[in-house]
Amino acid sequence: MPNEAPVIGKVAPGCSPHQQPPPTTVSSNTDTNGSQMTQIRLTVGDQSAIATLADNPTAGDFADLLPVTLNMSDLHGTEKPGALPRPLNASGAAVFTYEVGQIGYWAPGQDVAVVYAVEGNGSIPGPGLIPLGTVISGLPAIAAAGASFQLRIERVS
Repeated sequence: MPNEAPVIGKVAPGCSPHQQPPPTTVSSNTDTNGSQMTQIRLTVGDQSAIATLADNPTAGDFADLLPVTLNMSDLHGTEKPGALPRPLNASGAAVFTYEVGQIGYWAPGQDVAVVYAVEGNGSIPGPGLIPLGTVISGLPAIAAAGASFQLRIERVS
């Protein structure tokens, strides 16, 4: 539209669909306090990403659902959502700003979303997104997966 300000946003490094994603590596599985963090693998075809789960009841319920394979799509060139087979415990505190690498639960749609780019101020409409985790490596594999794909999510053993 002619009177709208240009959209300025962020895209994760290496997330162009025209580039091969960098190799997946795992640097650590402890948080800054030295506590063990649960890691998960998100796999698209033969490409994988690694994420750490958040420490909240919703992320715990999500972990209990694993392993799971979801039908994913692309939403606005910023996130990849997919419906879960059942609702999660939605008692985790919601956030109202998107962040690149964020994995969140959208309770109204029973969806998991992986954020790979942020447009504008990155605001999330109510009721917000409940954090499930953060992708720590391999995000370009998910960003480049296309408009319709299957995503397998499982615990890292």
